[in-house]
Amino acid sequence: STYKPSLAARHNIHYHHESRSPRTPTTVMKVAISLIALCVVASVIGSPVPQNAQEPIIPYSYAYEVQDPEHNNYQNKAEVKTENGDVFGSYSLLHSDGLIYTTTYNVTAGHGFRSSLRITDPNVQ
Repeated sequence: STYKPSLAARHNIHYHHESRSPRTPTTVMKVAISLIALCVVASVIGSPVPQNAQEPIIPYSYAYEVQDPEHNNYQNKAEVKTENGDVFGSYSLLHSDGLIYTTTYNVTAGHGFRSSLRITDPNVQ
């Protein structure tokens, strides 16, 4: 019989098998430290840069009123934001008990959020 070289021999392909070294505690420790270091670097690179600049204050004001006698729906609201960021507002509604409930509120740098409720009877002068 005639010698026929294998496909690998004909194309000059060499196979190389490496034997795996056993996992030693030192190797495991090196891998663990490398992974932890990589995670720390990734978290530092991916975290946002702290910004010292404050968002600009944009003053506004709005108001609306609903007067719907057919459905007995009466309500209103108004709010203002000043140049220094303080907010003042109120809203009222005619409740099903026939009384008007008015909440007045403000948000200021010195006092935070404050509100008060006033209940009035529209039939009493």
